[in-house]
Amino acid sequence: MSAIACLACRWLVLLGLPLAAWAAEPLPRQQLDLLLTNGAAFLRTRQLEDGAFGTVQPHLQTAVAMLALLSLRPGPSADDRGRIAQAAAYLVTSASLAGDLGDEEYATESHALALAALLAALPGLPDPAQQQAASEVAYKALRHLQRMQDRSSSAASRGGWKLEGQKGRDNDRRATAWALVACHTAQLYGLEVGQANLDRACNFMLGAFKATSDQADQIGGFSVDADGLAVLSISAMGGWVLTRLRPDAGQQRLNRAWLERNPPLWSGPNYFYANYFRVRGLKFGDPAGELYRRQLRQLILQLKENQQPSGAVSFPPGNAQNTVAMGAVYSTAMAMLIANVDDSRLALDEDWRVAPLVALPAP
Repeated sequence: MSAIACLACRWLVLLGLPLAAWAAEPLPRQQLDLLLTNGAAFLRTRQLEDGAFGTVQPHLQTAVAMLALLSLRPGPSADDRGRIAQAAAYLVTSASLAGDLGDEEYATESHALALAALLAALPGLPDPAQQQAASEVAYKALRHLQRMQDRSSSAASRGGWKLEGQKGRDNDRRATAWALVACHTAQLYGLEVGQANLDRACNFMLGAFKATSDQADQIGGFSVDADGLAVLSISAMGGWVLTRLRPDAGQQRLNRAWLERNPPLWSGPNYFYANYFRVRGLKFGDPAGELYRRQLRQLILQLKENQQPSGAVSFPPGNAQNTVAMGAVYSTAMAMLIANVDDSRLALDEDWRVAPLVALPAP
């Protein structure tokens, strides 16, 4: 270390400032720009004639591709606005009369993501008739999502959503986290979401929190089942709930410590889901910002290192088969959403209070 750097460190100690925050490396902007530019170029080549972005879980793939393009600053180009309008038209025309936007597989999370994407696209749709149609479907889709929720709150295993929508048997924390993403997005766009719905879902998610444990490495994590061991994807999702929907400073500190002990690694089984929620929970829940910046930097470098010449992002080893089956549209769009969280234009990431351009239908 140079004499100047040593002197600076002494001054920081005297001033009571943390050395880690001073020494934190900046985000790798060049790698981030290349990841986003090349990823977006790849997504543009993968849209089908009907507006969808895939044939396996097409609603989910279309939704994440829309969200990735919508997240970019300074906003979608004229060409991308056309692509997003095509994708929104696909979602609108493929919705059921009741507003169901879910795929046959993993119906809840695909429905939730499609609803979030439709809401995010709505203000920028160029055709007033399409705006009206999209707003009507979005309203129905939100009501359908709330109907799918388990309305009971009598036990720690109740109050959430099932992976398979209304056909499922057990409530699932992954499905519930995505449903909460859609509900929170809807709130930001001025739609009413019942507080009782949110309370039930948050109670279900937080029922798996490890506030205490005989195993020190479990404290601060979340498990799939209330009595199981902490796992990364649910711990990241639970951390986001603690930050955005049910703030609790003490539990947030424990969760941040757990996430620090379990940093981003290029491995499955739910790499993209886990790190989507990880960075969003830390963005809004890490007061100093040091852990957030450090782990976001790690993720940007990991994702850029695994981006192919085509712009597509690979899957890490051990990733879950149902996500691998969706292919590179899913992995690339999710990589963009993870890496771009700091500059994202999505309401969910910036907490914009956005009013839709088209009045939603009356209840």
